[in-house]
Amino acid sequence: MTIGRIPEISNEEVHKLGQELIDFLMQRKEQNKPVIHLTEWYIFEKKMYYDEWDNLRKRQVFLQYYDAALDLMSYFTMSNNNLPTAYGSRFLALYSKDLRAHEKEIKSETAEIEAAAKAKVISSLSEEELEQNRRVIEAVQAFQKKE
Repeated sequence: MTIGRIPEISNEEVHKLGQELIDFLMQRKEQNKPVIHLTEWYIFEKKMYYDEWDNLRKRQVFLQYYDAALDLMSYFTMSNNNLPTAYGSRFLALYSKDLRAHEKEIKSETAEIEAAAKAKVISSLSEEELEQNRRVIEAVQAFQKKE
């Protein structure tokens, strides 16, 4: 299938491309040649430019295929231990939406805990201690400006 301009192709053609993507991943799994990045499909197989791919993956009718492709890649690659350990966490962070959501949640919770702890420390300081801390900060900032 010739890609042409992705925004101009019909929804039917987008569904066909989505199915071709899934078929490509399944064939590669059967050949025991897991896909490490979807560029293997959209650049080498479909000859798309990145902008075309970006437009395609954002189309509502393509999302189900895109999500399935990411899940398949994660499952195939991680279940066969085909990635060196050093790349494994980065690979999962890139392709696993559940992991990304979990990391975002942890980051948010950590920020809330840190803010609460900081507020507690600040509220426990006397006015004199707060003023002393302000003077130290101002002195450090003045010193940094001189450098």
